Amino acid sequence: MPCRISSSICSAHRSVERACAANRTPDPNDEPRVPDPRRTIVKELNRLSHFFFHYTATPLLVVETSDVDLHGSDDARQLMRQMTSDDAGTRYTSAA
Repeated sequence: MPCRISSSICSAHRSVERACAANRTPDPNDEPRVPDPRRTIVKELNRLSHFFFHYTATPLLVVETSDVDLHGSDDARQLMRQMTSDDAGTRYTSAA
């Protein structure tokens, strides 16, 4: 079964498995260090942000949603107009 966790965590797990299979206690100094999950998450978010903001194969609409009201205003209609327009490139909107 393929490993569905990060490669460093998977590597650490395999190191422990090998040590257990050899009937020895794993030495913490021999095992790879598991990265700080917060740093990993921030790094991944930065990578994804860079990818999406530099992706040019299709139009991109970036919506600032902190003030969007889809249930009592014209925001939903305005967003639909923006999403269905033929404009190319990256566009930014607050829809408010």
